[in-house]
Amino acid sequence: GADGTAAAWRAGADGTEPVALGSADLPSAAAVGVCVHPTGKYAAVVAPEGVHVLSLAEGACGVLLSFAEGAAGHAHTCAGLHPDGLILAAGGDDGNIRLWDLRTQAPVATLEGHAAAVTALAFSENGYHVASAAQDGAVFVWDLRKLKIVARLNAGADNPPKAPPFVEGPVVSVCFDPSGKTLAYVSRPGEIVLTAVKDWGTAVRIPTGHGKDVTALRFMGGGAWIATAAKDRAIKFWGVPEEATEDTPMEDVATADAKKAGDNTANDGDNTAAKEPTKEGGDAASEEPKKKDGDAEEKVETAKETEEKEKGDNSVPEKGKEEEDAAGKRKAPSSPPKTPEGRTSRRTRRTPRK
Repeated sequence: GADGTAAAWRAGADGTEPVALGSADLPSAAAVGVCVHPTGKYAAVVAPEGVHVLSLAEGACGVLLSFAEGAAGHAHTCAGLHPDGLILAAGGDDGNIRLWDLRTQAPVATLEGHAAAVTALAFSENGYHVASAAQDGAVFVWDLRKLKIVARLNAGADNPPKAPPFVEGPVVSVCFDPSGKTLAYVSRPGEIVLTAVKDWGTAVRIPTGHGKDVTALRFMGGGAWIATAAKDRAIKFWGVPEEATEDTPMEDVATADAKKAGDNTANDGDNTAAKEPTKEGGDAASEEPKKKDGDAEEKVETAKETEEKEKGDNSVPEKGKEEEDAAGKRKAPSSPPKTPEGRTSRRTRRTPRK
């Protein structure tokens, strides 16, 4: 806090009150950033003049070690911790971002590029990128493997050809979603920008409507919604509506829930009525197999009658065949008749007697 004291709590289970782990006096001024280690046993507290590592053991909360104290020519303004818990980043009022190895407390790199004080930092889930925001509104995305800027957003002429919408004022908070595919940032006046990582032109701007300056933004619920906090003492939650469009990609979750509850109440009568035909449909379905069985029996009987009829037609008496031949219905011979000389021809000529 502003009094130079760091306090720690453990969240209560099932909605119970949080448990106080303890507090510790910092060797330097008030903290500008706190990052909890993935193990939950430690926290890195960044103050303007140094970095302090605290133990979060219940009843034994205290400063374990301090480093980067008395940095010349700059003051720390914000902090971020790598997902593996090994690299700590701190932004400075000189526009630079400094990285330390927490195991050795040694500096490993300095990222230079911002023209104003750094206001916010956030690592991607896979740890390959870090996003930074500055007092002049610029948002940079850095590749930590190459230690260089891969995207300049909200930076005027330095924007990529297809850039997210521009927001006025300083950007005070920046955050990647858990998948690392979406980046969100919010300006102090209260405008959120959501943009697809690498496809920066796929973006949307959302006014929060806070009454005072916005101070923080976070993805929550596995990335399904966003929370914003402001000096008006309000925390707003933003989620994607079931039927989202480009014009209304997100909405206040509280408003959406109230609307949905009203729709469900109005549809209770329709849902009750919709259940009635189901019973009739069930009776019809139970009679369907019987109908199909009857059709099968009829088909079998018809087949038997047809077979008997064909047998009767094939057993024609010889006398009847002769009568058919006499009527001119005799079948053509299978081969042409032979002449006396053994040659075949299609027609036999009679030689007149002399």
